[in-house]
Amino acid sequence: MKISKIILLIFMFSGLMFFNGCDELENFELNIPLEIYPPTISGDDAADASETVEFCLNQFEEWNDNKDKIVKAEYLDAAYWTIDYSPTEIRGTLSFTLYDRSGGFLVGGSLPDVSPGDYMMGGKALKIVIPQEQIDDFNAYLKEIRNSEDPECFNPSFTAVASVSNITGTTGTYSIDCKIEIVLKVEVEP
Repeated sequence: MKISKIILLIFMFSGLMFFNGCDELENFELNIPLEIYPPTISGDDAADASETVEFCLNQFEEWNDNKDKIVKAEYLDAAYWTIDYSPTEIRGTLSFTLYDRSGGFLVGGSLPDVSPGDYMMGGKALKIVIPQEQIDDFNAYLKEIRNSEDPECFNPSFTAVASVSNITGTTGTYSIDCKIEIVLKVEVEP
């Protein structure tokens, strides 16, 4: 009799476990940083200067690790850091512009009268403020290209331009090495 009760209890518990099962996994969000390193911006006698770098999303490891499971991707934030610069007295307007693969403007921001030394790597970042209309355009472009990127990046999806203007604090040559980071918020299937 005791054995039949034990067997009945085992059967009931296993039945409950079978019917309850596991909870279904839901989509989750990730933040994917796109770290962009333009060539050194340099010039002479306080002349304006800029540098350009082209890139594809598939050049970023975290994007590649998740691209087949991404349901949605959108702009979250952007920031600037200085890696190195000279002379130390330099100030000016730092600008960042991002273009689509056809050369069409996507987003851009300018930061007037800043010292590159105020935003050194390892310290505070300079947030790049972008108007909502530009963010909406960027998100629409992301949606358009997300599944059609060139795997070899022969036709880059983006062109980033970093520039400096209105320079003071130098009468000779100057140089600025920087990093710009765009953070994407992506929704990923499990």
